[in-house]
Amino acid sequence: MTEKVISSLHIQKLGHEIQEIRERALLNISSKLDHGFVYDNDLARSKEILSKLFEWFLYEPCTKQELVFSLIKRIFQVILSKNHIQQSESGKILINHHGTILFKNELKQIRTFVEPKYYPLLDEIIQILNKSDVLVPLLETDVSLSHRTRTDFSSSKSRPVGTTATTIEGFIQQEASANERYGLQSAPVCDTSPSSYVIIPLKWQNLIEPDRHVLQSIENSLRNPPQPSSLLHSSDFFTNILLRDFPAEVFLQRPTITVNFQDLIYNCPSTRVTNSVLNCLNQLTKALQVRINHYNDPCMCNSKENVCSQVDSRSSSPDSTSRKTGSGQSNEEYQMHENSDYLKTQQMSFPQYCFSTFRCVFKYLCVKSETIKQNKLKINQKGVNLALSLLEELLNLLGMVLKEDIWTEESSPFIQDIRKQMNEILIGYGTTLEYFRIEATSDDSNLNNRVAQLCFLHNCGHFLVKMIPITQTGLILPRNLKNALANSLVDVTLAKLYPELYKTLLNYVQSFRVGLDGDSLTKYHETNRICDSMTAAVQFMKNWKSLNAAQGIDLAKKALPTIGPKLNTSCTGVPGAQILFLLRPKVLVEIACQGLTNDNFQVRNYSEDILLHIIKCKILVSEEIWNKVVETLIVSLPILLCYANQNSSLGRSLFDMIDPDTAKTLFLPKNEVIKGNIQVLFGPDVLMREEAFSRLCWLLASQTDSRDMLPRLNNLYDKALPNVCQIQRIFDINKNRTAQHFYQPSSLQQVLDLLKASNVEPVIRRSALTQTSVMMEDSIMHATFLEKSGLEIVLNILKSALIEKNFNDYPDSVIPTINILKNICLFQSSARQSLCMDTEVYYNVLRSLFLFFTEEKLKHDAVCLLFLLIFSDFIRGSPSKADLSVPYLVTQLLRVPFSCNTYWEISPHFEESLVSLLTTDKWCLSSLQIQWNSEMFGGIDELLSWNHIDYGESNIEDILKLTNYDLTCLKASSVDYYVKKYLTDIQNGTTHETVTASINKLTTYVHLYKFMPKENHFLQYAWEATFVRFLKDLPSSEEDAKLLSRVLKFLTFLLPFYKSSAYLDSLLACLVHLTATLGWTNSKPGSPPKRILFELVASLCELVVVFHCGKGPTATVSVMGLSITRNVILTLNHLLAEMHNSKMKNWESCFMDVEEEGWLKSFLMLWSSRDVLLRAGALQFFAGLSTSPLLAINIVNVDHDEASIVKENCACLLANFLAHTSVNHSNKLTIVTSLVPNTMRKLSCLIQSIFQGKDDIATIFDLLEDYQFYKNLIIILTELYTNNIIDFEAKSVTHLMEYTSPYRNDSSDESSNSNKSSRNKNASVVTPSLIKNLTNLLITLLNLNEDRLANILQDFGLVKLLFRCICNPAMSINDTKKLSLYCEILEMDTSICSLLSQAAQVSEMCLGTLLHTKDCLSGVVSLLNPHIYHLQNSALLSLTSLLGVESQRFESIQRPIDEKIDDYVIININSLCVARSEEIRL
Repeated sequence: MTEKVISSLHIQKLGHEIQEIRERALLNISSKLDHGFVYDNDLARSKEILSKLFEWFLYEPCTKQELVFSLIKRIFQVILSKNHIQQSESGKILINHHGTILFKNELKQIRTFVEPKYYPLLDEIIQILNKSDVLVPLLETDVSLSHRTRTDFSSSKSRPVGTTATTIEGFIQQEASANERYGLQSAPVCDTSPSSYVIIPLKWQNLIEPDRHVLQSIENSLRNPPQPSSLLHSSDFFTNILLRDFPAEVFLQRPTITVNFQDLIYNCPSTRVTNSVLNCLNQLTKALQVRINHYNDPCMCNSKENVCSQVDSRSSSPDSTSRKTGSGQSNEEYQMHENSDYLKTQQMSFPQYCFSTFRCVFKYLCVKSETIKQNKLKINQKGVNLALSLLEELLNLLGMVLKEDIWTEESSPFIQDIRKQMNEILIGYGTTLEYFRIEATSDDSNLNNRVAQLCFLHNCGHFLVKMIPITQTGLILPRNLKNALANSLVDVTLAKLYPELYKTLLNYVQSFRVGLDGDSLTKYHETNRICDSMTAAVQFMKNWKSLNAAQGIDLAKKALPTIGPKLNTSCTGVPGAQILFLLRPKVLVEIACQGLTNDNFQVRNYSEDILLHIIKCKILVSEEIWNKVVETLIVSLPILLCYANQNSSLGRSLFDMIDPDTAKTLFLPKNEVIKGNIQVLFGPDVLMREEAFSRLCWLLASQTDSRDMLPRLNNLYDKALPNVCQIQRIFDINKNRTAQHFYQPSSLQQVLDLLKASNVEPVIRRSALTQTSVMMEDSIMHATFLEKSGLEIVLNILKSALIEKNFNDYPDSVIPTINILKNICLFQSSARQSLCMDTEVYYNVLRSLFLFFTEEKLKHDAVCLLFLLIFSDFIRGSPSKADLSVPYLVTQLLRVPFSCNTYWEISPHFEESLVSLLTTDKWCLSSLQIQWNSEMFGGIDELLSWNHIDYGESNIEDILKLTNYDLTCLKASSVDYYVKKYLTDIQNGTTHETVTASINKLTTYVHLYKFMPKENHFLQYAWEATFVRFLKDLPSSEEDAKLLSRVLKFLTFLLPFYKSSAYLDSLLACLVHLTATLGWTNSKPGSPPKRILFELVASLCELVVVFHCGKGPTATVSVMGLSITRNVILTLNHLLAEMHNSKMKNWESCFMDVEEEGWLKSFLMLWSSRDVLLRAGALQFFAGLSTSPLLAINIVNVDHDEASIVKENCACLLANFLAHTSVNHSNKLTIVTSLVPNTMRKLSCLIQSIFQGKDDIATIFDLLEDYQFYKNLIIILTELYTNNIIDFEAKSVTHLMEYTSPYRNDSSDESSNSNKSSRNKNASVVTPSLIKNLTNLLITLLNLNEDRLANILQDFGLVKLLFRCICNPAMSINDTKKLSLYCEILEMDTSICSLLSQAAQVSEMCLGTLLHTKDCLSGVVSLLNPHIYHLQNSALLSLTSLLGVESQRFESIQRPIDEKIDDYVIININSLCVARSEEIRL
């Protein structure tokens, strides 16, 4: 390429070691700039050359210092003209981006190297920098002042951090408040926030002393590390151990560790530490999301008090059994008092955590260099990746706790604080977006800035969609973010590669048009318009041969912004027809006012040529066209004659055209000749004024009655007469108003009557004229004057006074007469238009002026009157409204006799030069270049396939050509291109550093891919071929091990895979996922699954006994090791499910042969764990074991405060226990003896000795009644949330925790003590799965003793309650949660229908209750409607079929025992059941 550009190669030579090469490079660059060369990347090259020029003074000897200072100055400012100097665009951006202090420090250092004679040159540069300092910061946003704040991301002030762990001594130390520690308002102790927001970090988690010791040790190590490596150890311990064992909300309830992490991001210089801390915050943010989802899950929701703080004082009565630890000691003995009230005042809310972490990440990303010199430090790409990932997780968390309606909530101190902090984050987004935009352009050596910019832009777009209502963006968004978003729209690469993001940003920018900086939105619109026109232009160029006329014209019109308005669609063949489109007065005036004064000399020349061609075209065109030329010239001549002069061809031609003799040949009217020559008298050229005066005298002499008129023209020899119109502007016409009105219209009427009368003395007429002129100073009298024909009277007097032998009026009567005409023309446009066409008026006014030119009053009035008449068509407004104005051009080229407003200084049709507007902006120009090349060469994908730029012989304008750097930037924006590139680099990498760097860069593009619409081709990249070589062989060195670790971390990031760095926890987590899919034992033929299962079960059981139960009395309350125990129990449940699924024989032996003695009893401790998942998992495990009689164990008591999922598994466990029956010697059904607890067995024997006929089944029923099982079942049934599915779907975690049954108070036992009542006030949510399992338990009891259970159901009112629990499953399914709920409802309805149908068959009372239950028949029949079910797959069809079968069992209602049922109803029910069965079978 032979473009006139200065590249980085030229600038690098300024730092050459050889003096001669440096000097030649300096002179070369200076010369090229003088000859119009430009930088290929203005911003980047300006930064590079500044760096080299600052280093210039370090070389010895230091020469050409003046030239160096000149180039430095040239970067900061540009000279547009002799008197017009402004700051250069690139210099302005660099100063704003790096700050003036950085450049001043560089200049201060240079001052120490140079001689004093160069100090003035330094001072000049410093003055330029001083002009760039902003003394008063602009308001950041348009929202109310209470929301505004100024965020300084450059502040490095460390924040004091206290501790929130209870001290060992047992008393509370007075630490700094939470406000002082992390600059946020303390979270309120009571819930004063809107109920729709999850603000406070969930339920308070009390900790026992050992756990508090662990937290305090980490706090101390983070605050005062003994050595830097301890920070890494603490961070790893937090991620691998604490975050796995402790509930995540603990670190917000006791935020010291979190605040310490944030401080380390601010202040720690070690990239390893900051990367580790960013990972900690990343994992913490993810864990907080999991915890919120945990509490939002209705199966996990419970109102049970924290196990750690619960004082269990229940007795051994059936209602309350004492809960002890494994050693028989109470938990209370192993914990010290923790002052939770104080700690709650120090906790950090979810929004506070999100906002403070957002600010940390913004500051971390916007790290600016301390010097303009090129930074050779290694880029921490891994840290950038972690920061971008953390931003996304923070946004997800914030979206879970706040919604966009925070801006429409009723204002309160809490809401105001949220909005204020949200505004700070929005300002941070704007600052960071602009930072990356500048960095991506000014540092083209680091293309990772470009992809980071794209990632951050995606994150910002997601933030806007989640948090900012699009209807209020104008009020909410700060100005810097508005401008940053508008600037991003100029990026055509963004529009082509990321259209969804571009559409989102465009919608938001269009919603806040008001409030943008001057040209932010203009650049977008113009760039977009040019890009569209480029598409049309290329289509026209490529397909013009095949286009019809209409298509060609349409494309040509669309292409006008690109090719310019050069089309002339005139189709006539008349000579001169080519100029018809110009023969419009507005066109000629526009050319004169704007074209002849344009800064571009080519435009000026073309404008002059056009006008000359029109003026002199008489001999070239037909008479008809010339007449049109004359018509056009008559209107525009006053403006054109402003350019009359002797120095230009146009000026001379214009002046010659108004020569009386020439005008006659051109058919120019005499009136226009007179006006034209009078106008010349206002011009600056003395000789032309004298010539014009001579012409006017000749015209006056050619009057018909010239000899009778005053003055006599042969006596006019005063040299001052040609200058008679050159008067001073003594007043502003718009400010000269009459303050008071002294005259009435009747007075004016009388004076006019006097002037019309005959035989009035001349003295009296003159006096009347003078009085009239005074009245005409008041514009209110003008209407009366015109209405009474005052204008005709005055014109007659004017003519009469100038006739020498007419003695009706004295000659000096012209003085008031001219004054009257001036005032009328000044205020009345209609009179002005009437008089300007009257040639005699010009003659008489000129004669009056020449006659009394020494009279200043008349002279001023006459000159003003002539000016008003000449420019009648171009005067706007009126002095009465203080808006009278004339064209700006007239005031600049002529001596206007008064001051007034001006217009047309800038044309109303003016559009800033698209070339100057867009090509001076690097981002706009780059977008235009990419658009043009994309259209020319077949699309963006074709450009991405280029290895380098080579246009060959392509005829493309230099300004539209891409550079190799532009191509590289384009590729850097493409995920597809760079994923392939970095995968290739990893495959070909020969060093550990190369592969690690490529993986870090590849991670950034995977981040970017996650924001894009998912496409299948992403999986088609060479992932396996790239990473398989790292997984085949074991590492042979420490470097190999680190690289393998990095590869594995990347793969876990790439895949949706669980990850943890703790070895044991990692293995267990992997095992959880590997065993989760049923059928895995059959995946490998010939494998011995049973032996593997034996080994796994034994090892896992041993882990629980040793690791969890081995902690002694604190096992149920400690959080340490919870993660490992949780993974073990999940894996055991998966193994148990696989055994059942594969129908393994003698599977019980896997558990019975476990060598660890007493492991089954040790597992009972898991039932009282503080972790809901662990309790539920343990009960699920025992429920699975209880399907075998050999593994059935003692049942446990579960209270109402327990989570629904725990109670589900407990009910399943009970049902499995009671299902194991046998026939005794009396041929009666009885429970397997070994399953009955010893205490029950002894009680049963005693009862049997007293009351014959009692057996184990009767004992079980008695035991259930003693424990008030059926009364508690009433409470559970009334708390089923599916009674209103829609309401539940809208509930947040706060609502779930406050869910209260409307029937609970009525059905609760009055004998319950106060503690129990208060504990049960907020009951747990009951899920359909729990009702299903309880119903299955009742079915099992019904099979044991159908008569007794039927009576119990009737006596306790459970029949109606169960029937009311039947739920119509009509609901939409759009996620897995809804699908799970739908399936649970079907299963629950099936179980209830089965139970009730069996009970109705056994008990007539149950049948009667059902028949008298409201909507009984219609409710059951409605379940037979096939349209309420989802039948997309076989699993759902199976559930639906099962429900249909159970619903049909209600046909037992037709039994003869119930004679109240109408046969017609029975027949219809039967027909419905049959139809339903047929539909299901089909």
